[in-house]
Amino acid sequence: MNQALFQSLILESQRRTLPDYARRDLDVPSIASSATAIVGNRRCGKTYRTYQFCRELLDAGTKPEQICRIQFNDLRLRAIDTDTLLLIDQSYYALYPSFRDESTVYFIFDEIHRIRDWELYVLQLLDNQHHRVLVTGSTSKILTGNIASGLRGKCLTSNLLCFSFREYLRYHAIEPETVSPKGQAYCRNAFRNYMDDGGFAGAYALDPFQKTELLQTYWETMLMRDVLEAHPADALHIEMLLFVSQALISRVGCPMTLSKVRENARLAGLSFADDVPARILRYLEEAFALYTVPFFSRSERVRNRRYQKVYACDWALAHSVGLAGVLDDARLFENCVFLELKRRRNRLYYYQTKKGHEVDFVAVPRDNSPPKLVQVCHTLTEDSRRREIRPIGEAGRMLGISEVVVVTMDEEESLNIDGIGVRVVPAWKWFLECT
Repeated sequence: MNQALFQSLILESQRRTLPDYARRDLDVPSIASSATAIVGNRRCGKTYRTYQFCRELLDAGTKPEQICRIQFNDLRLRAIDTDTLLLIDQSYYALYPSFRDESTVYFIFDEIHRIRDWELYVLQLLDNQHHRVLVTGSTSKILTGNIASGLRGKCLTSNLLCFSFREYLRYHAIEPETVSPKGQAYCRNAFRNYMDDGGFAGAYALDPFQKTELLQTYWETMLMRDVLEAHPADALHIEMLLFVSQALISRVGCPMTLSKVRENARLAGLSFADDVPARILRYLEEAFALYTVPFFSRSERVRNRRYQKVYACDWALAHSVGLAGVLDDARLFENCVFLELKRRRNRLYYYQTKKGHEVDFVAVPRDNSPPKLVQVCHTLTEDSRRREIRPIGEAGRMLGISEVVVVTMDEEESLNIDGIGVRVVPAWKWFLECT
């Protein structure tokens, strides 16, 4: 590995025309003395968000020569080690010596977590007040907690999820308009397509069979690269990994207990240590492939006694890899709403009233504004009204929460349940709200 190779990579990146992309809404700050990280599951668009970041810099007057972008999944870098990282800024300043200590330089490192102790090199770059550093990654090695430890608190993390509905409309050049009947019809139809297509833009131009095959490939890559290869010391058996991961993703929106997963795995003839399913779940969460939602309680003891609910990084992915016939439209719809609530930076919980009625989400905003209850109801029938809406009044009173939303596919109305105001809103409208 030599300086000439890095100079070639830097110049290639600067001279290459930025590819077309649909603008993402995720804010990516850039400040002195602190790195910025874009994290998220594989294929969610992290690389293209770095292209957008470059475009934002150029539009603001930054020169192309001030951007040093390295993609670490380049085959030419497969043998790179920690010491070789030191050549990057050396190579850059050999090209542009006049920029040293004079101009702001942006170092953009895509998938740098592949290199052991990469954090040490980033810290060294940050010692220079003229340096700005942006990194991306999709595995546990670049999680917020690990970054905070490795970079000693010198990192701001932005979590990129798959496409939101607003981004989906932008990708398809559809202007969101929710006032006129015609605009509402366009949005309603587009949301149904969004539910069918999911949030992976790479699958949007494919027919249903091709889309399913591609999403299955995404899932297999997450399992192989972000779980199996990322944790070689665990020596996980592939058969056990496949069984547990499919069992978990097939439980989207449902109560999930690892004891049941262990029981079913042993009934299937698998042999393993008791902690293996828990480790697999943790690794899938670290890879942003799955998310778990705990019970809402101020008591940690109560939370730990209750089951968790599990959601996938994309509902179309869950439909493509889950057990056949298990995931219905209502559960996929709930997964879609979960991701939007997460995108709005809420801490998410579920709740169960004393009468045993479940509220899908207690959404606690990170800005310390009051929490809200969000119930997901695919279609409002008399039975679903009794089952899904009535518990909200009881839960609202018990938790002291006055803001309640019921997200449906099409229905819209305002209700009063036992003194609690309930707003029933169609998904196509709710997903376009900036709250």
